[in-house]
Parts: sequence; C-alpha cells; structure tokens
Amino acid sequence: MKIRPQPSLDFRTAPLAFALRGITDAKERRRKRVQAVTLAMAQAPQTWERNGWLYSLDVRPRVMLSPKDQLREAAVYDLTVNDGTQTIFHDRIQAWDGTPVLVPDGTQHEETIDGETVLRDNFREDPVEAARSDLEHTVKVVTKNGPWVKDKPGTVSTFYGTEDDGNIDSNQLGGSGAANYAAAAAGSGTITAGATPLWVGQVGFGGANQYRGVYESFTAFDLSGLPDDDNITDAVLSLYGVSDLYTVDVSLEARSYDWGVSLTTADWRTPAQLSGLTRLATFDTTGFSASGYNDFTADGSNLLNAIDPTATLRMILCSAETVAASDPGVADEYGAFRAADEAGTTQDPKLVVTHAPASKAFRKTLLGVGF
Repeated sequence: MKIRPQPSLDFRTAPLAFALRGITDAKERRRKRVQAVTLAMAQAPQTWERNGWLYSLDVRPRVMLSPKDQLREAAVYDLTVNDGTQTIFHDRIQAWDGTPVLVPDGTQHEETIDGETVLRDNFREDPVEAARSDLEHTVKVVTKNGPWVKDKPGTVSTFYGTEDDGNIDSNQLGGSGAANYAAAAAGSGTITAGATPLWVGQVGFGGANQYRGVYESFTAFDLSGLPDDDNITDAVLSLYGVSDLYTVDVSLEARSYDWGVSLTTADWRTPAQLSGLTRLATFDTTGFSASGYNDFTADGSNLLNAIDPTATLRMILCSAETVAASDPGVADEYGAFRAADEAGTTQDPKLVVTHAPASKAFRKTLLGVGF
C-alpha cells in the first residue's frame, strides 16, 4: 500500500465534511449529516455487491425523527442482503445521528506513537461508500449467529460514540518497577487526561529508571433513539483499531462507569474500583485489527441489562491485567482505538442494538412504505 501524507480535506476536496466541521452545535451537526448522507444514498444506485453478497435497499433511504427528541434524527435503511443462495439479512436499520461521510482512500501515512512508527489510513470524502461500508459492518454483527430475516422491520439500531470521550494515562518513572506500577495503578503518579486516541492497557520498560504506565479510556452512547417499551435482544460494542502495540496479548474489558458529562483525572479508577464495576464486554487482543472494527463479546446479559433507552450508556475501557493489578514488567500490553468523530464517524466507537416491540403488532402504512 502506498505511503503518503493525508491529503487535505478542505472545502474543495471534502465539502460535506468541511461544512459539518464548521457547525459547532453537536445536535445540529448530526442532523445535517443524517440529511446529507440520506439524500446521497437516495440518489445513488439502490443495489451494490461486496464480497459476493448482494445488498438491496427495498425503498429509498429516509430520515426519521426521534419521538423523544425532535432535535435528533436517524437515517433509515430497509435492507435485504443475499449471499447468492439465500437471504441472510432482511430488516430496517436505523442509524442514529447519521452514517459516515469519509472512507479510507487506499493509502496510508506514518505516525510515531510512543516511539513506535505505525501506519494509519488516509481518508477521502464519499458519503455513499462510507454509508455502505457501515451498513455492511452492521449486517456482519447482526448475522454473526446466522441469517437475520424479520417480517416486522425496525429491530436494528446503530449508535456512535458521543464526542465527550477520551483517555486517562497514569504513569510513574523511577527505580523500582513494582513500586512504580503500584503508584501508576493507584493513580498517585503522573496522571493526565487526553482526547484521542482511546489508549487501553499497560506498559513498562526497565533500565536505571524503570517506567510503568497504565491506560484507561472512556466512551459513551446516547441511546434515546430506542423505543422505551422494546425488548433488547442483543448488543455488540465495536471499537476501530488505531495502533496494535500489544507485544503481549491481553484481555480488554468494557465496564459500566458513569463518568458524567466531562472527563477529568478524578475519573481514574484503581484496580479495586474497577473490579467493583460491572463488566459489560471483553476482547482478546490476539484478534486485534488496526484497520477495522474490533467486536467485543458481551459478558452474559450484563450489556443488555445496562441499556436504558432513557439514558446515556457510559463505560470505561481497561485491561483485565489492570483489574488484577498485574505488573506488566518490561512489556507492551497496550494499544489504541479511534475516539468519536475523529474522522466524521467513519471509525467511531459503535454500538449495534437489536430490539423488538414487546407487544405492539406491526402494521403497514397506508402508503406501503417498508416491507
């Protein structure tokens, strides 16, 4: 793959992304994204093929208002997917706050992160291709256990991370590795909060002055687009990889933690505090992708139980080794994921929720919209 700097994304090369960046009000920016991408998808061919699967939009995409918040919108896609032998997906996907506008352009650039040179994708604006790629990921998540074919549409909702996410790094440099790790894990060393990317895990190196660092990250999803009375049947947390620095593979965890509307260093959680938080999902870094979504595995019913359609789901990302207060020694047990809105939702934290009305019967509209 060719290595070159990220091309400029300005009003000429990326007019939609450029215009969205100029809107300071988050809700207004998301509504404009929904409207612009939905219009682009409605004007594009309604079928496309990818990896041997045929994707077909049954009706042209449209915009849906949230009944609970008239300032919030979703892009609605009635989608059928066939693998050549059978229908593997047939449902309505509601993408709250809009699908992406940027896609990787097939080239990469080099960045130095913590002394390591890594390759990161360059982007170009293509809202149609970006939306299609996002829909394909959603279908992959929903059909992980087999075909998903529903007569009553509207049971898949996707949510992207809110833009107040970030990370906290606690580290200690000195002579004793064990003492330095204890200080770093306790948050009593040098502690800083950052915005991007979402670092998760631990690191250490030796020498005369040994260093230990512990990284925790925080992400959140506004779930108000979900109907209050629906039954939640599944949920999958997906984080887009940035840097795989895991020379020693570990288990990552997402735990329930309401860190409020503003992240500060006071939100650092010690190993003992982490162990007291409900574990929602896990991810084994042996499967880490630095160029795609990493899908976490739900921890029993904990993630489903944490979903409240009247609230924002906030969580902390850490490693199982941090929870166990296990000194990494001189090893790299850390990596990074994309934070929200780094690339116009192209690689945002993502939560796919499947749900169904508890008792209401489905009725076709008089106009025959839907399926």
